[in-house]
Amino acid sequence: MNFFRKYKIYLKLATCLFQFNSYADFNNELPTNLNLQENKETHSNTHNPSNTVRKKYENDKKEKINTEKGTKLPSENSDLAKHNVNAPVYFKGNSAEGSRKTGILNLLGNVEIIQDDTTLTSDKAQLFGSTGTTFGSGSRSIQKAIAIGNVHINKKSSLNSPEMKATANTIEFLVPQKIMILKGKAKVWKAQEYVNAEYIEMNLETGDIKLKEPHGTVDPKSSANLNKNNEKKSSSKVTK
Repeated sequence: MNFFRKYKIYLKLATCLFQFNSYADFNNELPTNLNLQENKETHSNTHNPSNTVRKKYENDKKEKINTEKGTKLPSENSDLAKHNVNAPVYFKGNSAEGSRKTGILNLLGNVEIIQDDTTLTSDKAQLFGSTGTTFGSGSRSIQKAIAIGNVHINKKSSLNSPEMKATANTIEFLVPQKIMILKGKAKVWKAQEYVNAEYIEMNLETGDIKLKEPHGTVDPKSSANLNKNNEKKSSSKVTK
């Protein structure tokens, strides 16, 4: 009986050792292939949570970059939208009168106001800041500018956009709103295009332009086609 008991014990021990060795050598006996690599990565990520967090962060970052690249504003190619509305405002004139209480500065004679690549000239202008404060040329605290008399705007040309000019009796520049309003015989030129209206509102951020009481616009392509048609009609009459 003792012999059989010892035999059973040895048999159980041998079975356990066989199972243990089989499990321990399982990964070593398999060939290195794609499935094994994926299992190893999953196993390592399970034991190292920082790897999982790092991969999630990298994936989220890639998705964010792709979203930013794929998302573009419709006004991205607008000449007006390229104006840096956050640039400081520089100004000068023959004389200046200001009030700290009202935050208003009056410029008289040969007024010149410059922001980024856009220059405004006029006979006189009013600059509005915050009440109780003063500001000088190059300030970023100007809230509004109103130019009156012989007002002209010139936006310099660049590699991707032509020069733009504008005139009006009065021009109001709302700096925080990034809006420029031309009132009274307002005209805008860009390359060979021309717009004429009593009221022109330009959004310097989006590039949108609103017209009120337009007197007419000139499109060089349409006018050129009209001239060609008129020439054809006149030549056909002469032939007959």
